[in-house]
Amino acid sequence: MGGGGSKERKKEKMEKEEKKKGREKGEEEKEKGGKKKGERKKKKEKRIRRKKMGRKREENRGRERKERKKKKKEKGKEKEEKKREKGKKGEKRGEEKREKKKGREGGRMKEKRGKEKRRKRGKGKWEEGEWRKKGKEGRERKGGGEKEGKKERKEEKKIKKKREKREE
Repeated sequence: MGGGGSKERKKEKMEKEEKKKGREKGEEEKEKGGKKKGERKKKKEKRIRRKKMGRKREENRGRERKERKKKKKEKGKEKEEKKREKGKKGEKRGEEKREKKKGREGGRMKEKRGKEKRRKRGKGKWEEGEWRKKGKEGRERKGGGEKEGKKERKEEKKIKKKREKREE
């Protein structure tokens, strides 16, 4: 029985010596540029920590993205409300303009009616749908160019209005 105990002690001694050798080997490797067991463990922990941080960062990114979307939606709603209010103002102005037009003789409407009649009879240049086209094409079909001095008159009007505002 006693012999068995000594064997165990011998084994323990051998293991200790091996560990010592291992430590020495590790130090030699470190000098060469190798890594100790403890360092490897630390690196692994770092890697795991970095992975976790990455996951957290991604979660944060997702949260931030959602928040940004929410803000955009709110801004959009505010813009819509402003547009609606502007539209209401525009409607009021439109009504006022319509009333003003009613006050005039309605010469424009008379002209249009005449053109439609001519189209129906098939006389003149007013073929199907052409009478609706405005702008240069329509004017060219009629045979007239741009009205002379139209732009100048418009600018003069603007200047007059500005002057009146300043005087008020």
